[in-house]
Amino acid sequence: MICEATFKLAKIDIQHADLTWDDVGWDSEPLRNLNILGQIPTLQLPDGQVLTETNAILHWIHGQNPRVGLIQSTSDPTYVKFLRWLMFLYAAVYPTFTYGDLPTRWVDGNEKAGDLLKKGTDNHRETLFSYMEPNAGAPYFLGEALCAIELYIWMMCHWRPGKDWFQKECPKIHAIGSKVEDIPEVIHVQNRNFPDE
Repeated sequence: MICEATFKLAKIDIQHADLTWDDVGWDSEPLRNLNILGQIPTLQLPDGQVLTETNAILHWIHGQNPRVGLIQSTSDPTYVKFLRWLMFLYAAVYPTFTYGDLPTRWVDGNEKAGDLLKKGTDNHRETLFSYMEPNAGAPYFLGEALCAIELYIWMMCHWRPGKDWFQKECPKIHAIGSKVEDIPEVIHVQNRNFPDE
């Protein structure tokens, strides 16, 4: 969703290949030749090169259309804060979903251990967001301008622990995620990915 919204904001047309959760992962037939991990997003460029990892794709899109402004310039006064929290979401928060969404994968199918892993990653995620909350600005994380951080927040507010938790425990992060939902390009992506909301 993050990459899809960024392509929309950058006005770069892409061809989607939507996959179900049964089609992704280590044994993914559709992705095996493109991404050894079978993960989405996977971007195949017109020249055949393959780019994986959301953060890398966002930086590639920025290179195609820097005016979108989602990646801060190194000369911007907010650059250090931007870099810190973008990488925090990418490297600290995002893996809690990687290991918590399909926990038995990581513990040889042991359901009891899987339940503990899911509970542990869910609790850790809440701690991480609580740590991030006091650093959030308004109306966006860095202040007035939309950046890539908000797209991560918007998407993750739809996942565990859920919007009600964010509204109660991390109201500034919740407000940012809600504001992003009002952006026309994001509305389109959200409706495509969450048609029942």
